[in-house]
Amino acid sequence: MNLNDKIIGHKVIDFPKLSIVIPVYNNSKEEVYRCLSHIYNQGYENLEVLIIDDGSSLSCRMMLDELSTQFKFCYVIHQENKGVSAARNKGIALATGEFITFIDADDAYSNYFFSDLKKIFLEYNHSDIDVIYGYARRVFSLPVAFSNYEPIRISNIRQLTDSDRINLIHELIQDHIITFRNKNGYLGCISVGKIVKASIIKETKFNEDLSHNEDNIWNLDLIKISKNCFIIDRCWYYYIYNPKSATHVYNLKILNAYERYLSYLWNNYVDDSNKRICYLKLTIHLALDLKRRAYINQKAPILHICTLFNRSPWNKELNWKSFFSLSAKDKVFYLLIKFKLIDLIYGLKLKLAKLQ
Repeated sequence: MNLNDKIIGHKVIDFPKLSIVIPVYNNSKEEVYRCLSHIYNQGYENLEVLIIDDGSSLSCRMMLDELSTQFKFCYVIHQENKGVSAARNKGIALATGEFITFIDADDAYSNYFFSDLKKIFLEYNHSDIDVIYGYARRVFSLPVAFSNYEPIRISNIRQLTDSDRINLIHELIQDHIITFRNKNGYLGCISVGKIVKASIIKETKFNEDLSHNEDNIWNLDLIKISKNCFIIDRCWYYYIYNPKSATHVYNLKILNAYERYLSYLWNNYVDDSNKRICYLKLTIHLALDLKRRAYINQKAPILHICTLFNRSPWNKELNWKSFFSLSAKDKVFYLLIKFKLIDLIYGLKLKLAKLQ
């Protein structure tokens, strides 16, 4: 009997098949090999790995085809460039596993990921599980592999409660995880670091019209239709810091993408006063972050974030009740943005920087 079997009475039962979807766009061979090695070195044999090549260069395509021959049950699917959401959707459509999970090619699972998953499947009937949430941690490099393995305790596995769902929805809208954050990392506003039943995930495909924060929308959809969800209080996923990623640069396309996201979020998910407050916080923090990135890239003058508050829904449907529910700090930021003072402040900063 191998590690992927479990015994109930005298009957040996296989662990459920897991499909791992990896979107790739011009990643390096070192990144992809590291990602695959972390998957295959952990001994969960009942799996398939679907590498979705999203229109990479010829050299990258050839590299992926070559690497796939080194790992069993690893398949490469090439498609024209459509974006990460389309790549994930392609993987969802082709997956044959009972559960599906995602990993980005430049990241890695922690050494606990598959062992914890086996423990859960031993303790719970996997047919009763819709989603398993694990924690993700941002790192600059992979931690040194531990030598002493510590099996996860049942006390570190809990079912998502109704109050958890409410908190998670609010924090997803706000795009700022507070409740679900600890020494192991955070969970919620990402597509990775979680296991989803195939029948559930095939109903919650990614919105291919959104190029930013599509993970948040996908998670909100997931919460809406899933019932039996579990939280694992352990780090499952390492986000390896990449200074070239879209979260660290700025251009007008990014601004337009976030405007589309804000509009979609408002029209589809903001339906009560508490969510409106979360939405207001999101817009404030997002506007400030975009302004900061524009300033770093010396493009501050072309980004007037106050315009975000001069269009719908701000000019019609949000009122001062939401404002008075903000913290003192957020109230100050809101007023600076609302009355165009924030643009003036950053403009002065930029002029002073040029004089130095």
